[in-house]
Amino acid sequence: DKPRVVSALEERMLRMVSSVEPMPPGIAARVGFGDVADTVMETADRLGADLIAFGLKAPDAYVDRLPWMHAYKVVCEAACPVLSLRGGSVRR
Repeated sequence: DKPRVVSALEERMLRMVSSVEPMPPGIAARVGFGDVADTVMETADRLGADLIAFGLKAPDAYVDRLPWMHAYKVVCEAACPVLSLRGGSVRR
């Protein structure tokens, strides 16, 4: 049931963001499908976003660097400011 899953994920993202501090009106979370960077930028353009914000795990938490490559493309090509937050390193 794709619509139900998408709705649940969007609600979860908003709860995670607002758990730190109350969010101002107009904050939106969207779940999309397709090429990561292109989908993020197309959605931001369609919504008229003032800011794209996302979190990334530390580079050593991934098997490959693919998530960081998506983030780099968004930062370089987005039409609005981008805020990316990196998590802590994994200790082995």
